[in-house]
Amino acid sequence: MTGGAETGGDEPTVPSRVLLVSGYRASASTAARSIVDHCDGTPASAVGVVLGDSTAPWTEAFESSGVQTIAIDVDTCTRSTTVSSNSGESERADSTPASLSAIGTRVLEALEGQGTPVVLWIDSLSVLLAHFERERVFRFVHVAGELAARCGGTCYLPVSTGRHDPETIEIFGTICDVIRLDDPDALV
Repeated sequence: MTGGAETGGDEPTVPSRVLLVSGYRASASTAARSIVDHCDGTPASAVGVVLGDSTAPWTEAFESSGVQTIAIDVDTCTRSTTVSSNSGESERADSTPASLSAIGTRVLEALEGQGTPVVLWIDSLSVLLAHFERERVFRFVHVAGELAARCGGTCYLPVSTGRHDPETIEIFGTICDVIRLDDPDALV
């Protein structure tokens, strides 16, 4: 299975979407290590679309590296960041009902004006698929990848093999430039 572009000599220099297929959900520190490894260094900015209980670990995972991090909470669609605003206080957006449109708006706001390279980590594709219809998540992921690419960045999409059939994983693989299998039996 290949996604987006055929693998080989014509693979994009900076992929717009990377599908990370594994049998487990990555911790924030594992996500941070994966991002640094894939970027061949530390990115300037990291935006995480995470669950509410994961926002603090997400921003803390990058705290010592100097990476500007923004966490967007899927449950409440609030945004928090590790970088202080001009007033010296941390930003915190008003809570609104979570929808893919609201999450997409927050992603767009978060990506605007970020340093490059920027990383968008959607943690996890499995969580979004549990909350929303597959077709809507597919469109959201497509647009999120395009937004990240316009900022010179990459959108990472971890997906848990235990929660989805191979067809679902294959469908999302079609719009990804890179597919990394951390679970060798993922697509059997």
